[in-house]
Amino acid sequence: MDDGVPDDEESPLAPSIPSFDSLRRGGRKSPADLLVSRLPETAQPVPRAARPGGAPPPEWADLWRLGLRVARWCAQKPVTAVRRLTG
Repeated sequence: MDDGVPDDEESPLAPSIPSFDSLRRGGRKSPADLLVSRLPETAQPVPRAARPGGAPPPEWADLWRLGLRVARWCAQKPVTAVRRLTG
């Protein structure tokens, strides 16, 4: 500014701002793309190995019974504590 020239004219030209079309193209990979490798569509998934012991997976009835047992145990604990305290 000593010789009357504004600072904007002294600085070199700034790089152009990219258009939205170039940002939407997806040419660059995001950090998530680098972390998660995508399998090619021709690759077949590996079949799951048999469970050790040959136990079948739990069904809804099994899970329901387990939930009832856990709920019964949780409800029973305060009752036994009160009985123990009251003698």
